[in-house]
Amino acid sequence: MKHLSVVPQFLSALPLCLALTVNAAPIAVAQSGKLRITLHDEAGPCVGQARLAVFEDGQQKVPGCWVVAPPDAIAISFLDGDAARVPMAVFRKPEEI
Repeated sequence: MKHLSVVPQFLSALPLCLALTVNAAPIAVAQSGKLRITLHDEAGPCVGQARLAVFEDGQQKVPGCWVVAPPDAIAISFLDGDAARVPMAVFRKPEEI
């Protein structure tokens, strides 16, 4: 049960991750009703080639990390433990939404 001791540390870092999402300008957006995923060009809390992604549902924002998943998708791992593989075709430039 030693691994459970990191949960409070993760939860205390979550507000910092959310704060990072406020300053990052989106480069692409996928939206359906109130559900929205924004992709950013900066790393945020991500490592390697992954970049910041944010999921919003009108009530909460969940940060995550995205990478291109060939041949035509975006793979996203969210910091709440969820993951998604979204077709590139659903993403638009922010000014088009």
